[in-house]
Amino acid sequence: MAVLSSPPSKWKLNADGDIQPKSLTANLRIEKVTPSLILRDIFQVLPDGLWRTRLDNSNILFIEKNTAVAGDFSIFASPMFMSSTVVSVQGILDLLPGDGGIPGRIAFDSSTTELSIDPHQLYRNAVDERLHYKVAVADDRSIAYQIDDLNHQISNPDPAFELRETDQILPAGLWRTRLGGNAFKVERNTAPVGDWSSFQTPFDLSFDGIQYIFELGGQVDVGTNLLLSGASSYVWFVGTVPTPTVNNTLFRSSADTRLHFRNNSAVNKTLAYLDEVAAIANFITRETPTGTVNGVNTIFTLANTPVVGSESVYLNGVQQDPGGANDYTIAGATITFNVAPLTGEKIRVSYIKA
Repeated sequence: MAVLSSPPSKWKLNADGDIQPKSLTANLRIEKVTPSLILRDIFQVLPDGLWRTRLDNSNILFIEKNTAVAGDFSIFASPMFMSSTVVSVQGILDLLPGDGGIPGRIAFDSSTTELSIDPHQLYRNAVDERLHYKVAVADDRSIAYQIDDLNHQISNPDPAFELRETDQILPAGLWRTRLGGNAFKVERNTAPVGDWSSFQTPFDLSFDGIQYIFELGGQVDVGTNLLLSGASSYVWFVGTVPTPTVNNTLFRSSADTRLHFRNNSAVNKTLAYLDEVAAIANFITRETPTGTVNGVNTIFTLANTPVVGSESVYLNGVQQDPGGANDYTIAGATITFNVAPLTGEKIRVSYIKA
């Protein structure tokens, strides 16, 4: 240990680390350009147990952690630095209230989805890239963006307005309206934690430069009528409309309770249902079966197998009765007459093909 012959106030440490006399009026200071104070945790091995505070030549104070294996600060991280005007923190900032209340937390890391189950956390959510505030354990809220007072437009390029139904639990009670590009969307959260990592879009409204396009993801209940493309067409399902007066209208007529379409020429068209169309396409009328009509042959074959019981067999325009004790029997597509038709007689069969 060096022994100083004068009081400490008469000595100073120069840039080379040497002690030399100084004037009584000068302050004791370290003359090194970027002085640092190394802090070592004696219970840890290098490099994790080595920190330092460093003051650079721009008067910025750094708190640095050594990451070099040799512990020589050739590689280090700077989780915090301070200047006369700025305090910078890299990572999560925990805020401890002076009154002993619940601590808060701030984090803007790009990979953060949710900090923890603790409340009072302000963070950037990596899923929707929005600012969130966790009010309580199961109450994570997306923060609205500032509205421009000049033109009343929401400045965020993908703004969302969240609607929460207070008497329901998440996710069923969470909806939002969002502007995505050129589309206005109504969305429903389906993620169990209510963080919008999964959602449905039952309504989407966009404009393609010519017309508005509605995309509906479910049932549409119409109380009176649904107007399409200005005043030129309707979808109309009220039960008191026998015939609308507007062209290009799809409607349910109260006269026959069927679905109709009034086209652009004011012609009312009744729409056929799928089962009716299928029945019409499968109905065969007045088919002549194959087989020789010579007064001897009794077996004749149809082009298709009919639905059982749907056939009508005619001989010279007179309908024949089925059955072994009557006029004919049928098995599949084969008709067998009990009495062979005579030469020149006409056989015709109508049926629904199976």
